Amino acid sequence: MNTLIKILLAVPCLLFFTASYASNYNYDTDSTFNINGKVIDSTSGLPLQLVSIYLLDTGNSTTPVKTAITNESGDFKLEHNHSPFFLKFSFIGYELLIRKFDIQNGQALDIGTVRLNKIDNRLAEVTITAKKPTLELITGGYRFNADNNVIGASSNIVELLKQVPGLVVDEIQGKIELLGRGSSVLINGRKVNIGDQDLLAYLRSLPSNEILSINVLTSPGAEFDASGGGVLDIRLKKRSHLGFFGSASTSVSTLWRTDESLNLNLKMNKIDVSVGYNFSVGKNLYRRDDVIRNYSLPDTSSLFLQNQVLDRLQRTHSVRTNMIYNIDSSSTVSVNYWYAYLYDQSPNRRNTKIFNKNNDLERRLMQIDTGILDNDFHILDVVYDKDLGSKSKLTVGLNYSNYSNENTTSFNRQAYNIDGTPRNSMENQRRDLAVKRPYQIWAVTADFTKGLGKHHEIKLGAKYNTVRTTSGFKSFIVSDEGERFLDDKLSNDIEYNENIKSVYSTLTGNYSRMSFSAGLRLESYDYKLRSLTIDKQVASKYSNLFPNVSVQYESKNKKNSVSLSGNRRIDRPGYSLLNPFVLNDNIGYVSSGNPNLRPYFTNKIDAQFSHRFGNNHSLILAVYGSSSKDIYSRITRYNVELGGPEINSYNDYNMKQLGSYLMLQNRFWDKVNISTYLSVQRPSFSSNVSEDFLLPGITNFMGNINMFINVSPKTTVQVLGFYTSSRNSFQTRSGPNGYITTGVQQKAIRDKMNIALSFEDIFNRQKFPVSMSSDFLSMESLNKVTTRFLKLSLTYNFGKSFKSRQTRNVDKDSRVN
Repeated sequence: MNTLIKILLAVPCLLFFTASYASNYNYDTDSTFNINGKVIDSTSGLPLQLVSIYLLDTGNSTTPVKTAITNESGDFKLEHNHSPFFLKFSFIGYELLIRKFDIQNGQALDIGTVRLNKIDNRLAEVTITAKKPTLELITGGYRFNADNNVIGASSNIVELLKQVPGLVVDEIQGKIELLGRGSSVLINGRKVNIGDQDLLAYLRSLPSNEILSINVLTSPGAEFDASGGGVLDIRLKKRSHLGFFGSASTSVSTLWRTDESLNLNLKMNKIDVSVGYNFSVGKNLYRRDDVIRNYSLPDTSSLFLQNQVLDRLQRTHSVRTNMIYNIDSSSTVSVNYWYAYLYDQSPNRRNTKIFNKNNDLERRLMQIDTGILDNDFHILDVVYDKDLGSKSKLTVGLNYSNYSNENTTSFNRQAYNIDGTPRNSMENQRRDLAVKRPYQIWAVTADFTKGLGKHHEIKLGAKYNTVRTTSGFKSFIVSDEGERFLDDKLSNDIEYNENIKSVYSTLTGNYSRMSFSAGLRLESYDYKLRSLTIDKQVASKYSNLFPNVSVQYESKNKKNSVSLSGNRRIDRPGYSLLNPFVLNDNIGYVSSGNPNLRPYFTNKIDAQFSHRFGNNHSLILAVYGSSSKDIYSRITRYNVELGGPEINSYNDYNMKQLGSYLMLQNRFWDKVNISTYLSVQRPSFSSNVSEDFLLPGITNFMGNINMFINVSPKTTVQVLGFYTSSRNSFQTRSGPNGYITTGVQQKAIRDKMNIALSFEDIFNRQKFPVSMSSDFLSMESLNKVTTRFLKLSLTYNFGKSFKSRQTRNVDKDSRVN
């Protein structure tokens, strides 16, 4: 009840917050006036994107005074200073429309909705050769366009994300980081409610050739969840023409991996249906060398030299269906359903040499682990959109996610003497682990957008998100005869419930060359973590406000822009960090979760400058700073009860970070496109516990180069390079890694067939050296991932456009006004 009262009290505050901005804005009057409008398809009522609008002085002019294009919602805006004038609307596949306007100077003009008619021809035969730049500046971040992608074609989304500047995709640890922090992943604006390895497994099941672009939001607005360091919004391709279309793709690599996908799309006047299927299977080899020094064991051992070889086999199936129904010209409903199945088999062989404090070899250990993961995902998304007119729109969405996770691991550990004979030791152990983690997630959202006069727009929204899971962790000791005995110390059943209620308000405005955005989000959070085994419960409940503001100024010639933004974000400990289940499947230490973890907040401010050199060159330069207190981080401390070191998470750490990144986009001779990215950041760490050992913060770099060479209209060559330098994080140091990849794509069979050949990692192999140090434990690990391979991909596009009936002339249609 207290939470509900807080939310009810916050809604009027949010409304007052946004309305006060609008009421206090000073409107200057001059002879310049704004021209606004919206362009839609006359038959389906759907908005048309990328329609060209030309402002002409006379009806037969050939040189436009100004031009504009419509956005994703079909909206456009122009400025002019005298009357009369003409507007010409041009879009491929639609009838040309020219209209005359005559108004008083200084008076704004909203021409309302303009409906364009399709022309009667076969649009499937039209070939568009223009390509968007790889990187584009958008509000709050930048956009990575995937249309040019050659490397990773016919593969999965994870392979495509590795090409996005600023991202680090760590498949070993299951992380996707943006500028050194975790990020939320959205598909078509809807959040994917899973994380870590489960998120990577799900993204691997989706084909990359269905991706249109990826919006990278380093400063997300109040309409997005306040958790995480940034937002990755993956946008899927949409068909704009009536007809039946499809694509089939296959790829095979010498690393031994194959991906197959089939995508079908049927678009009619009111219904747009698409179905996709993807299958992939592959193997990858991980080699890991560990040097573990343990200073606190009760025996004389102090050094472990451990070698691991992990031969991983993954197999995935996925089905994606989407239906969009146009109820009328102003409202649509869409239903999306994804199903994905993942099977992962990971035999892991560990060989260990153990030395005493005099560096004498004492014994050997051999351990064989076999892990099997059976996991499936069900994600249902239902969205209703209503265009209320007068620049007003309502969106209501429902998201349901359900996934089961069954992970079984069996390992057999045997000690040996120096001469190789078996040793009777307490270290000998056979153990089975069985983990079940089914999840159910519900999310309900409502968003409302309304225009406030000529210059302002307000967005209001609310969201409710709930998570439910009952997980079982069982550890069995296996006797030599094969009998299993439950180990109560390492077994537990956990019940976890989480609820997030939020409301937000955002006001955006622009006048002349200045624009701004100010938002405020309120989130109420509560969770309960209960052990069903020992009947112990941990619960927490709190509410927080998250402001967000940005201001941007654009030069008169539109070649320069400067922006300044600031926001507040939160990081909440996930279920895996809160779960107190103890795991000791490695040698020399144990790890567990901490149910008493608290969230931490990060305040960030960044400045951004962009400059365009003619039509072929541009740059984006950003400088940012952030501060976080009471961070939870994985730290090694001595556990008296366990009699050894333990890796756990605590809220005792602080971090400040300064950084900058530079993005360059260049085009030469209309054949070569090069986008480069370079970032530098320096963190500093501190602990509230004086006994903790922390590594010093060091300056680290990350670079990316992505080059496309259009050898001919049908042949494209891509060169991709990536590098990250050494970086520290509290007690952990990660070493440098990088790769260089080349690929070539050839179009054939009247441009319906794409043939891509790529050489991955042709100059070096990825290496992930990691070291960890504390007062009780020192560990160095070198992970070598086999990534050098050759891949061949084939994609065939097919389909046919439908003829559309001619409709009456737009000039004679009173609905235009």
